[in-house]
Amino acid sequence: MPVKRPMLKQNKHHQPNLPTIYRESPRAIKSFWEMKAISNLDLMDDVLTLVKQKQDFISALVATYSLPDKPIIKRILGANPFEASLLSEAMQLCKNYDYAIRLYKSFKLYNLLGSNRYGYEYTPDYVNRDVLQFLRDMLRVYGESGIVHMMENAKEINLKDCIRLYQQLKDENQRAIKTEKVRIRDLHDWMSYRHKLQNHENLKFNVPNHIIRRLSMQNEKLKFFLPKESMELLKAGVELHNCVASYSRAMQDNSKWVVLVANDKGKLVACLEVQGRRLIQAKIDKNKPVSSDNKLNAEVISWAKEANLEIKTNDLKVQTESATSVAV
Repeated sequence: MPVKRPMLKQNKHHQPNLPTIYRESPRAIKSFWEMKAISNLDLMDDVLTLVKQKQDFISALVATYSLPDKPIIKRILGANPFEASLLSEAMQLCKNYDYAIRLYKSFKLYNLLGSNRYGYEYTPDYVNRDVLQFLRDMLRVYGESGIVHMMENAKEINLKDCIRLYQQLKDENQRAIKTEKVRIRDLHDWMSYRHKLQNHENLKFNVPNHIIRRLSMQNEKLKFFLPKESMELLKAGVELHNCVASYSRAMQDNSKWVVLVANDKGKLVACLEVQGRRLIQAKIDKNKPVSSDNKLNAEVISWAKEANLEIKTNDLKVQTESATSVAV
């Protein structure tokens, strides 16, 4: 069992090159460190020991935290000595000096964006331990430039949610990030889909044949079809960035039907909601109305007429002559 070194004892003859706080009692110094979320108090003891040996405070920090002895590092520590831990974490992750400095700066920005729940100033070894572990794992996939890009664009790629999803993925899904070569900009959506997939209870749909015949249709440009199971709805929701997967129960009990629309290349372009003889929703990507695409709007209206549906949605732009649907 390692022997814990005692805190630096109070000394009335403090070194003049120490910050003012170190002229207080050992208890006050310890409390100050804890407020700064310094988890490794032994390191700070080492710093003070070097200062007692006539080394200046900043140089002692550089030596203790194994930081490069460069002017920019000393300028950073001169402004805030407690950023030594941030610098140390960045240097451990990135061997490339320029990448390490960029990563250090992005750590500060990430904290300022509100990831720091405990109110401490900069605490990568405590508050952001999940961030650090995630970056270590992603380092093996995307390299140093990749993890720097992640941190610098934390808000845009929704890094906080990426970390949460990654922690909940099964091992095979975590490994698949590398084998499938997922792009960083697609990482959140990919993990969200895999997370839903691994927890999804697949439901089989038993849509009556006469409904399938009436609502299914194909022409040269588009294919209108009904999913056979909830897994198809889940994939459709991911591709179209909407919540269509939540219609699984309705599809199973045939209270509503979702009709998916794919183009001639097999790519989903819309999803439609039908209840009885009424078309009540018509959405494209990100829940935009079909009416925002004039050609698709015309095709869906034509399909609705052929399927003998009453159009009861503002998602379609219906001409005056076409506003009244064919009566059943």
